[in-house]
Amino acid sequence: MIWIKSILGIFGRTILVWLAIDFFIGNYIINFFGLVPNPGAGVKHDVYHHDLKPSYDDIVDWGEYKYALCTNQFGFRDTCDKDSQLKSKEIDVAFLGDSFTQGVGLDWDKTYVGLSSASLKKLNVANLGVSSYAPSIYYSKLKYLLDKGFKIKSLFVAIDISDIADEARSYLLLDDGSVIEREQMKRKFHILKQFNKWAFPFSYRLNRIRLDIKQQSLDKIKTIKEVHVKDNPLYAWTYQDYPAEFFYGFVNSREALNISKSHMTKLAALAKANNIQLHVVVYPWPAQVFYDTEDSVQAKVWKDFCESNCSEFINTFPDFFASADEIGKEFFVEKIYIPRDVHFNEEGNKFLFEVLKRKSKLFKSN
Repeated sequence: MIWIKSILGIFGRTILVWLAIDFFIGNYIINFFGLVPNPGAGVKHDVYHHDLKPSYDDIVDWGEYKYALCTNQFGFRDTCDKDSQLKSKEIDVAFLGDSFTQGVGLDWDKTYVGLSSASLKKLNVANLGVSSYAPSIYYSKLKYLLDKGFKIKSLFVAIDISDIADEARSYLLLDDGSVIEREQMKRKFHILKQFNKWAFPFSYRLNRIRLDIKQQSLDKIKTIKEVHVKDNPLYAWTYQDYPAEFFYGFVNSREALNISKSHMTKLAALAKANNIQLHVVVYPWPAQVFYDTEDSVQAKVWKDFCESNCSEFINTFPDFFASADEIGKEFFVEKIYIPRDVHFNEEGNKFLFEVLKRKSKLFKSN
């Protein structure tokens, strides 16, 4: 019994010493050993929730990938060649979207917006996309930029599969056009997680590394289709309905889609009032390639929306499905998406760009 108490005492004191060291110098340790990935240029915004820092230039991390992330003076992702960056508020072509449009994991010239900019070399092209954006922020950011004196002739809005879930769980568009977080995001577990991350950063980071290694090990023994499971509310809403309790506890998936449509209607009205040609683009995730159809809800909804609200609707689903059917879905997904990820790799961005170039009236006329 004395031996057990002695062991427990040593164990308890060791834990206390570990936590004390972690609390006081945990951040120094993880920075010294380079254990924290560089998350990029993300910054809070008072009006449209979040954005990228202006005049940023650094190598950042996306999973196992490192890439150059540069922004211009306005905080838009841009080429890292400062002499070639956008310097005018007079924009010929702007792209709005989330992480797919920002181009995570890839250097500028490998992203579909970077490729578009190179193709439209005579025009001022701006990438307004930032990770985790959704229609509420698309509208809010566009309104903010127009109020600040920006002029935009054509706007491509690339609506992502995750946008619908983001509207349900994350954002609330206020009457003044600003965007705030929904209260559902401020749950106790989230607060506890943030506290642990702040108080014991080294322990938190080691646990994250452990979980990432475990997940990667599990993914490596799965087929590519098994990695992208069928029943995930984040993306499966396009081929099956989700009630509120499964769709982030706020609204069901169809109501979330209607919220997104209402925000896009506001954006379309704003674009029309400012003589902006609105182009809406849709594209599939790996799960759509595996489990959905070419005639996806995502494609049908935004096609119907664009009949009265857009200058152009660009549906890339037929192009993706045609290529997937031709070479096999698993091989196609491995070819164009980042491994164990939903985002396009270099080949996927090139594929999307080529579809835009072939289908869009703006690319054909320039």
